[in-house]
Amino acid sequence: MNTGTLLDRCAAAGVAVLLAGGALAQAQRELPPVEPPPRDFATAEEHYEFLHEQAGGGTEHTMETIPVWDGLWSSGNNTMPNIFFVDGT
Repeated sequence: MNTGTLLDRCAAAGVAVLLAGGALAQAQRELPPVEPPPRDFATAEEHYEFLHEQAGGGTEHTMETIPVWDGLWSSGNNTMPNIFFVDGT
């Protein structure tokens, strides 16, 4: 066995680990700052109403327009959208 080659491989692996760790640390430092709300709100509902107004009323959805996120993730038997729509529309 050539120990020089083994040592070279170990050194290269160590450098790769250090670089990957440095890249991960760098990526974590680049998160955008958290922006606090523009003012204090007495309740979550008051905050929601403020955001809803800022969004111009938001987007009205029907059962046909709500996002479909089928794939690897599944919420199981989720009937929550039904509470938002009258007669399933």
